Amino acid sequence: MNTDLCRDRRVIMKPRFVLNFLTAGRKKDSAGFALPLVIMGGLVITVAAAAIVMKGMNDQNQVTAQAAKSTADQAAEAGLTQVQAFLLKNPVLAKKHFSQWGSTASGSFVPNDAFLTEAAAELQGASCNYKNMTVDEVKDALATEITAFYDQTMSAPKALPNPSGNGAKAPKFQMVDYRFDASQQKGVVHVRGLAGEDNSPNQAKTNLVASFPITDGSAPFTGVVPGLWVKGTITAGQNVNNPGSVNAQVIYECDKPTFTTSAGNGQNSGYTEYVSGSQRIALPNSMDPPGASPIPMPDPPTSAPAGVTPASLPTVTGNLTLPRSGTDTTSSSNYNSANQTYYYTINSTSGKSVSGNGVNLQFTPGQKVVLFLTGNVDIGGNSQIVHDCSGVSGCDATDVQIIGPIANASGTFSTGGNSAVCSIFFWGPTYTLNLSGGGNAGNCSSGANQNGIYWAKSWTGGGQGSHNALHQTGTTWEVINPIANFKVKNRLGANSDWKTIDEQGAQSLMSSIQVPN
Repeated sequence: MNTDLCRDRRVIMKPRFVLNFLTAGRKKDSAGFALPLVIMGGLVITVAAAAIVMKGMNDQNQVTAQAAKSTADQAAEAGLTQVQAFLLKNPVLAKKHFSQWGSTASGSFVPNDAFLTEAAAELQGASCNYKNMTVDEVKDALATEITAFYDQTMSAPKALPNPSGNGAKAPKFQMVDYRFDASQQKGVVHVRGLAGEDNSPNQAKTNLVASFPITDGSAPFTGVVPGLWVKGTITAGQNVNNPGSVNAQVIYECDKPTFTTSAGNGQNSGYTEYVSGSQRIALPNSMDPPGASPIPMPDPPTSAPAGVTPASLPTVTGNLTLPRSGTDTTSSSNYNSANQTYYYTINSTSGKSVSGNGVNLQFTPGQKVVLFLTGNVDIGGNSQIVHDCSGVSGCDATDVQIIGPIANASGTFSTGGNSAVCSIFFWGPTYTLNLSGGGNAGNCSSGANQNGIYWAKSWTGGGQGSHNALHQTGTTWEVINPIANFKVKNRLGANSDWKTIDEQGAQSLMSSIQVPN
């Protein structure tokens, strides 16, 4: 019985034993499989995090590189501006390669003496920078200018102000080369901009090659004629607080003139800007800052064209209309058929060509007249000098030119009382103008006290109260260009081409431009 019982137990226990045997190892297998899963998951997270960090670092590097490249671009552009400013100051250099200005073989700049002698003779009287200098003085000054330019822009990169202001390395620029392309009549400059640590692999570089047209000084000016061009002072009217205004394009020769009032007050007493709307402009086709002329005022003609004899007139004290009806015709000796202009000379009595309180000098609209003065203009009362272009097609203030003699170093043009001057072009570099008359006598169509164009030594206007002291009515260079004695050698235009290329490409482009004679 016991034997049977044991046998029965073995039969009953056997399946449980097998089951236990089969399931015993599974608990161990599950625990061993979880650990690798945890390790693998951690590895994936680590790799993903590393990738994110690396991408962030790469993005940051790209942003930094882009910022450095932008700074290098700006440095190159700043360098280009400085090169152009130097050429504006010394336009005679614009049609020569830098290698013709002098030699750098010794490691420093040595000016070309023969070229400097030639350039100095051309610059004398043609640039505000060398006004009233002898040829030798211009030569010495030009040699100093070019040497300083080389030292500051070419011998080594020149540091510029740091735009970020955060202590980072200041950007730099360097002019690599300047050449004149005679076939295209343009100046070409290669400027390098640098940003970042010097000689660092991460230093950003920009090679900028820009060109700009260069026209000969004899080329005509275009654009709006300056309505007021003075060598010395611009003076406000009698009322300090209401000095009047100037509605004109205004430039001043070389240096900013002194702005005053007749009461002796300056621009901080009574007015801050005499020229309304800050309308002072640059001479057309120049890149100078607004208001500053890069050249001296040109001298007007002192005589009529060959073959033309100006009609001689006595001092004007009363009524006179020009051209004179029945006397002046297209067959008269004082008429020039080439420019369809009548020429006159007004003699002077007691130093005055136009004088008195009853002057009524009229110019027929649509006719062109040149009037040479031999003395001063001094009018008052209800006097008027009128050229009224209103309603006449093609009529312009430049049709009537009143020219003051260059020989007279102290000429004057004065209006007082209620006198007025309407729509003329007065050209007298040695004349002092005082247009302070009330201005109502002539009924100038603009409503200003005086209007037209005035180029003179100095100018005073405004009268009493808040007047429009000058209203410009002349706009064209067509009449002035043929007679103006501009001594400009070269004029620079705006950038016409602009390339950022690699160093090798820039050098190849520059070397392809042949050296002019």
